Amino acid sequence: MKPTVFVDSAAWIALLHRGDGLHARAVEVYRRLVSEQQRLLTTSLVLVEVASAFAATRRRLAVELEARYRGTEIGEIVRIDEDLYRRG
Repeated sequence: MKPTVFVDSAAWIALLHRGDGLHARAVEVYRRLVSEQQRLLTTSLVLVEVASAFAATRRRLAVELEARYRGTEIGEIVRIDEDLYRRG
């Protein structure tokens, strides 16, 4: 079984924002992970951070990210509830 890869807000922002200094590297890594069928994990709080980062100019990208990611078989979104928040 392949390990699960946690995708944080910095990775999503770099992947979505072509002007980010790490965009090319993020695209390269993301494509490799997908081609290797790695399981990707992110949290609802990470998606909130991405939406906040893009709030002024690119909020549509964050909304689209969640919709597309939720519909994949390689991705999982962990919803943060009070218990999980406290344990973290």
